[in-house]
Amino acid sequence: MSPIINLGFISIHWYSIMLFLAILFGSNVAIDEAKKQAQLTIQQAQEEGSRIKNNLIEQGKQQSQQIVDEAVANINLQKDKMLQDMHRQMVDVALSATEKMLQTKINTQTDIDSIDSFVKEVSQQ
Repeated sequence: MSPIINLGFISIHWYSIMLFLAILFGSNVAIDEAKKQAQLTIQQAQEEGSRIKNNLIEQGKQQSQQIVDEAVANINLQKDKMLQDMHRQMVDVALSATEKMLQTKINTQTDIDSIDSFVKEVSQQ
């Protein structure tokens, strides 16, 4: 078998050229496959990152809404306590005023209920 190219110090045979072309083609195929795999990995990472981001945003919204709901409930509770305290103070003032007017101590539950009813009527007007 005679070489296709003979430079004296090196001889190139046809099968050497075929082997070189096969290696070159194979490496190009491997590089293309690696590029495709890299693109797929990047795409999957972006999708996963987007999913994680959306989950974190949703969790943040839920936590924010929970904080707002708790604050509203606390405000309403404080308002109710304040109204009850104001009502109790109004009853106490009415009792004190009535007591001074009558110069006697009011102790019966019926008297307290009557004054409480009166205060409720006044506060509704």
